[in-house]
Parts: sequence; C-alpha cells; structure tokens
Amino acid sequence: MVKIRFDPLVTETSQRLYGLSALIELIYEAIPDVELRERDALKQLAEHENWDFGDFSVENQFLDVKFKYSLPRSAAYSIIILLSSTVETQLLAYARKVGKQKESSSNPNDLNGSLDKSRMYIKRVSGLDLNNNARWKVLKDLQNLRNIIVHRAGKPDNNKRHRLEEMCRLYQGVSLNENPYTIRPDPELDISILSCKRFAREIELFFKDLFTRANLPVETGLWPNI
Repeated sequence: MVKIRFDPLVTETSQRLYGLSALIELIYEAIPDVELRERDALKQLAEHENWDFGDFSVENQFLDVKFKYSLPRSAAYSIIILLSSTVETQLLAYARKVGKQKESSSNPNDLNGSLDKSRMYIKRVSGLDLNNNARWKVLKDLQNLRNIIVHRAGKPDNNKRHRLEEMCRLYQGVSLNENPYTIRPDPELDISILSCKRFAREIELFFKDLFTRANLPVETGLWPNI
C-alpha cells in the first residue's frame, strides 16, 4: 500500500494560491456583469423619471469612473499586495523549515519584509541560490510593484521610473497611464486583472519547483494549476 505524504507548508502555500486564483477569476468575471446591470438600471431610472440628457450624462460619467478606473484599479492593487504577501510569508516559512532541517544555529525570525534576506538565509543553510531560479526576478518585480502601490499609492518615484518602465515593457498588462478622471492627471501604475493571473501562475510554478527540489510532496497540495 502506497503511503501518501502531506506537508503543512505545501498545504498552506497551495491553498493560499488556490484562494487568490479563485478571487482573481471572480473579479475578472463579475466586474463586467455588475457594470452592465448598473448601466441598465441607470438607463431605466432616467427613462422612468424623464431625466434630461445632461443629468443622465453626469450619472453615466460617475459609472465610467467607477468601472473604468476606480474598481479595476483597486481590485488589481489588492491582488498584487496579496500575491506579494503570499510570496514573502511562504518563502520565510520555507527558510525556517530548511533551517530546522539543517539544524542551523542562526535565527530566521529577523527575515520579515525582505525576499533577499530569505534568499540569503536559504543559501547559507542549504546552498540553494534562488538567484539561479528563472522566476526569482519575477518575484522581485512583483515586490517592487507592491512597494509602489503601498508606499506611493501607485505613483512611481521619478528616480526609479526607468526601472518601472522596463517592467511595463516586460509584463503584458502592466503600464503607466494618466488618470483621466482627475484634475492633475499624474502617471499612475495600471495593472490588469489578467496580469495578476500571470503573476499568480509564476508564483505557483516557483513554489512547486522549490518544494520539489526539497523533496516535499507537491502533488498533495490544492494548487490552482493556473
């Protein structure tokens, strides 16, 4: 009889990604339907109350702001933050696991908040250099996008704008656009829901590869298989 192995780290990581993948799909499918319902409801209200075109146009523009800017922007920003958090916490958990297996005397508890610190700790205790992983750069870029969102509300620092423009060329669905619904349209980070899905896929593949190398039972995880 074949004995099935389970590992808490694999289970937790795969389930977090499974939930985020489901959230991405829900947002992608729901926003167009909600927009259609609200625009139909506005049209029916305007016809029922005999609005003039000017009043209807103003209310319709409010829906433009909601569905063409505010809602998709907030949704994508939230997903990027959650994806980055998943990478950070699960990589730290992996570092702690490796340190325990190698009976390392160093303490990884001070590694919070930095992917590179986790990377250096893993290399020190196990010899594995994540810089050699093809997806490490993607995870670092994801962290940079998260920092722009959290610390600068999506508006890039002019001193680092060149790097962001490189990422915009590299990742489909990541761009710098002016907000057309504000008085001063400064360039802001724009991220599509589909690009969030692509980042989620890269994260999934990264952890599957990492866990496979560590001989963890990857096949038992509830992976989204993006």
